[in-house]
Amino acid sequence: SMLADSLNNLAACHEVTGDFQEAAKLYEECLNVRELLYGTRSLKVAEILQNLGLAMDSLGHCRAAKILMESALSIHEDLLAKDSVASSVLLNNYGVLLCHLGQIELAKDKLQKVVKIRQEDFGLNHYFTQCAVQNLRYAKNRIEEMPLHKVCRGVASSDAITTKTTEMAEEKWEGKNNDNGLQLQKHGY
Repeated sequence: SMLADSLNNLAACHEVTGDFQEAAKLYEECLNVRELLYGTRSLKVAEILQNLGLAMDSLGHCRAAKILMESALSIHEDLLAKDSVASSVLLNNYGVLLCHLGQIELAKDKLQKVVKIRQEDFGLNHYFTQCAVQNLRYAKNRIEEMPLHKVCRGVASSDAITTKTTEMAEEKWEGKNNDNGLQLQKHGY
């Protein structure tokens, strides 16, 4: 557990410095350790799936990021209440990813749920609620001005870590249940 936590923290440090490639590699290592320790359906594994998904999104590999986030959501749905604050963090980040993918209507639906959860738990004027409101506002505005292209690259990258992560995500999790002004939330609510 200390090894996995250390890998997770080190990966987060690499993300802060903009080295998303190294962060993704470390998150993959952490994921392997946590799956050995806790099995594939634990909140500890969901945390790393989300972190790896965020790193992949930052690299522009949204297809892999979506699969990873959906896997984390599936674990949350099995283990937590749907309207829990902890789930709202993941749901917020998933909504942001959907905006990156151009799936604005679905993003809007997810972000509306986040606003509702946070408004009930924190009130409308709380910072976490306002972040969700800002993301929802962004999604609603994007519906009017849909771009003709997606922000994300395909999987055609020759980068070994990206290809490996995408393949791993597709094989293992598929089918299982900041410059743009959007607010990702890595830690906290």
